[in-house]
Amino acid sequence: MPNEEYESTMVPDMTDADGPDLDELTPMPGGLPPLPRGAAVKRLIEALQAHDHSEGAARAIARAITRPEEARRRLQNPDITRVKGGVLETISVQVWTAGITSFPGNNREAGQRIYPLSGAAPDGQYPSLGPVSAPPGVTGELVLDAESPAHVVSGFDRSSGLLAQQNDLAQTIGEHGILRDLMLTVVRIEHDDKTPPAWIVGTADGSSRATGAQRNLGLGAEQVIYQFPSDDRAYRGFIGDALNGAARPHDELTGKEIACFNSLVAPATLVLGFRPDDGSSVRFDHSIGFVVGLIHVEPPKPWGPASENDALGDAVIEEFLDSRRASLPRSKWYAATISPGEVDKYGLSPYPDTRVAEIAATFLPDSAQRAFRNGVLRITAKGRVTYDLKAKIVAEMALRPWRSAQPSPDPVTAVRSTLQRMLGWRVLRDNGWHQGTEDPDKLLDEALEELQARGSSGSAGIELALRGGYYLAIHRSLIRETSRSRDYRAPYMVLQRMTESEHGLRALHSAVVAGRSNQPPVKVDAQGAPERTASQRTVTADDDWLRSTFKAAGSEPDSPAPVITGKVETPESVFAAKRERVAQLADSLDSAVREAAAVQGRAALPLVRERGWPVQQANALADQLTNIASQLRLWAAIAELNEQAETHPDDDDTDGLGRIGDEAGAQ
Repeated sequence: MPNEEYESTMVPDMTDADGPDLDELTPMPGGLPPLPRGAAVKRLIEALQAHDHSEGAARAIARAITRPEEARRRLQNPDITRVKGGVLETISVQVWTAGITSFPGNNREAGQRIYPLSGAAPDGQYPSLGPVSAPPGVTGELVLDAESPAHVVSGFDRSSGLLAQQNDLAQTIGEHGILRDLMLTVVRIEHDDKTPPAWIVGTADGSSRATGAQRNLGLGAEQVIYQFPSDDRAYRGFIGDALNGAARPHDELTGKEIACFNSLVAPATLVLGFRPDDGSSVRFDHSIGFVVGLIHVEPPKPWGPASENDALGDAVIEEFLDSRRASLPRSKWYAATISPGEVDKYGLSPYPDTRVAEIAATFLPDSAQRAFRNGVLRITAKGRVTYDLKAKIVAEMALRPWRSAQPSPDPVTAVRSTLQRMLGWRVLRDNGWHQGTEDPDKLLDEALEELQARGSSGSAGIELALRGGYYLAIHRSLIRETSRSRDYRAPYMVLQRMTESEHGLRALHSAVVAGRSNQPPVKVDAQGAPERTASQRTVTADDDWLRSTFKAAGSEPDSPAPVITGKVETPESVFAAKRERVAQLADSLDSAVREAAAVQGRAALPLVRERGWPVQQANALADQLTNIASQLRLWAAIAELNEQAETHPDDDDTDGLGRIGDEAGAQ
């Protein structure tokens, strides 16, 4: 392709001669559009002025749009959106995020806004930017009054800092880009100090996304609102440099560079203007407020956690099917979309506990992490898929048939909560606990043999606990811990304790046998015989009985905690849980530091840049973190030597990609 079809880093100004239309240009790598020629931008400015936009508004819009020729064609037939008291004319466009801003007076920050009447604004700090307004009648511009450019920059930078604290999307955007349309409208800024007006294209909806992208790009309000509009060469040079960088081979790019390129463009709905109904007193600013209010104040009712986890479960099952980790009949069985007759036809088990065990063994192990995360990413942009989230999604899969058969939703919430905490049992992350038999007698025999020989019931005990625990949960014989509980153990901890004694294993076996007969679990003695009343009736097992009979290790002074070996709680599984805890704390610390650094001072700068961090505290923290970093590097070196000395089997992932190490940074 001829080089003249692309703009280079040395970008010509707006008076360039006509070149080929943008649609004739070859897209840049990574799906980024090429930089449009100045002549194409100029033609769009003229078209917007013919559409009754002022020159300043037209220029702000045209410079922000990535494909001016396409936008010019859409101007001929804009979309019409009905709003209260009139209509909005809109077009769908793609924009450069360096050419847009957040919205002045964004209501997400209203709770922390300092209003002038309060008198609480610190000395030297500008008041918050006021709300936008609009003249009555047909118009395409909102108006913002400000004292000076410094007041504007202070207000927008303070807004960016608050949005970073409350709704920081920079990391997600860095990984996936901006996926949902922004809602854009032109705002004219009038300055009390006689500075000429400035025009911006503001995000009436999407300010958190816009500021997140601009943080990844290293842009601030002064550049976007004042510097770039007055220096088109600098603006186009900034975009051109980014596009040139994106053209490099992907394996040469750093994570920071990839985040920058993913943040460069965004889809948007551009509001061209407002036309009121005859006799309507509604203004443009009212109509924008109405639309944004529908989105944030009176949005569609959320699906709720159960529906969200159901949707995620479907996406995960589809990923496992597409990656050939599960057959079509099993996928339908997992999703509960198969009939009982088809279950028999395909040779699948009719027992609910077997289905639950198969689901847990398929989706919960760490070896399935990559495929699970890929499934979640089909419908969401979550940076990290934690084990707790996996447990919630898998619990919803497991409960589908039972949940559908309940005449009332009342018991479902409590059972769901118990099962989620049951599946939080970290030992389920390991492969090898699933025995491949659904005979509870065989599982009991093997678990008892392991318990007698090794002091632990091993894999068979784990599977028996999962199967029996399912029936204990749906019959409310075992319930989750609450703030009012005397026994604060999570359900999985009670099950683990049951696997550590013959009495507990026999109680779990009894729960499976009773559950398969649609009967509630019953209390049993140490030999597994049901307890009976004077009238020879069995006694239903309940949470108090389970927790008092199978007490926490060490809770009885005369009975020391048993030595646990095998796969119920190995040193490796304990170490893995502790490592995950360290990673979570590191993420929390990083977030806390960024939040502290975002606190705005009185001079429109982060307070930490004005005053620094107290010396004694900063040095103590730095020394502590340095010591931790040294320990981690030492342990990493030990692990590296072990990896070099040992031959490791291939990962169980069928896609051959192996287990991911840093979920948040995967692309």
